[in-house]
Amino acid sequence: MQIRYAVSTMVFWWRENNLSFEQECRFLSSLGFGVELWPNIKGQNECRYDRRNWPRLVDATGDMLVSMRSRIDGPTLEQWNEQIECAKLLGANIVTDLRNLRIRDGAELDNCDFAAEVVKLAEHNEVKLCLETGSLQTLKDVGEKFESVWYCLDFGYANLDPQFAFRQYVDDLAQRV
Repeated sequence: MQIRYAVSTMVFWWRENNLSFEQECRFLSSLGFGVELWPNIKGQNECRYDRRNWPRLVDATGDMLVSMRSRIDGPTLEQWNEQIECAKLLGANIVTDLRNLRIRDGAELDNCDFAAEVVKLAEHNEVKLCLETGSLQTLKDVGEKFESVWYCLDFGYANLDPQFAFRQYVDDLAQRV
């Protein structure tokens, strides 16, 4: 398994020097790292993945490894489509959680219509969706239901899960991490 690193960044272009985002991307790239983008910060409604920001994202990230955290504001299918198209443009994976796909952790997967539509959009655009946080059984159930969904191993959550050991997460999810 080859591990490539993306550094999570909280630099937002409206908060600091207009070039801070671009400068951070250049710095990370010079060290051989990729960048994990976040859609917005608490208290801010503007999303970094809005279509009008795409040229700036493309210019800043260039040929870097890019990972995108999904929107966490209860995105609609239209908003999911926009961030998936942005991910395609950047060659990025989208890291999300069960809640953003409207799947309840620990519940039966009986009503996954919204998640199915999001997965279909990602498949159509050849963007990899990666689930991060959730109970092992729910993550495995979602993976069985949607074969194109991958996993992003959340070390903190997996180490704190009272039902399953960290090693069990690794053993059960490793093929799609």
